[in-house]
Amino acid sequence: MSCLVATIENIEVIEITCDSAILESTLDNTEVFLTYGEQGIPGVNGVSGNTASLVAGANLGGNRTIIDAATYADNTNVTHANRVIGITQGAASIGANVTVQVSGELSGFSGLSLGPVYLSTNGTLTQTIPTTGILQQLGIAINPTTIIIYILPALKLT
Repeated sequence: MSCLVATIENIEVIEITCDSAILESTLDNTEVFLTYGEQGIPGVNGVSGNTASLVAGANLGGNRTIIDAATYADNTNVTHANRVIGITQGAASIGANVTVQVSGELSGFSGLSLGPVYLSTNGTLTQTIPTTGILQQLGIAINPTTIIIYILPALKLT
């Protein structure tokens, strides 16, 4: 049995040491003491939480935003507000399975600037803030070819 000692300042761990003789906590909550034992056997691998497999409701291109029916989302259609599921990882024919990225990092774009990415028309993404229809941020570009997807609630503009 051992102890893991972490000294914390402003919610940031600044020091980690190991000392089996320390078994008590301080009253000012600046040190955290955890006891641990042997590691158990590994668990079964789970399914990735940032993708979904759907049946395409239309012919779909890659890196396109879709709604719940696995069809393109469109910011000019206010009924699409808050129905965006994610962004296709690749193309799919109607009736075929399509993998949709619902959060996390997605590459394969070109010409992006650092900053927010929004829903546009016909499943496309834009970095120009829409002024009509719905405004829905889909994530943020971290370089010219990659975005981090985090879909925010939509705002109806019209």
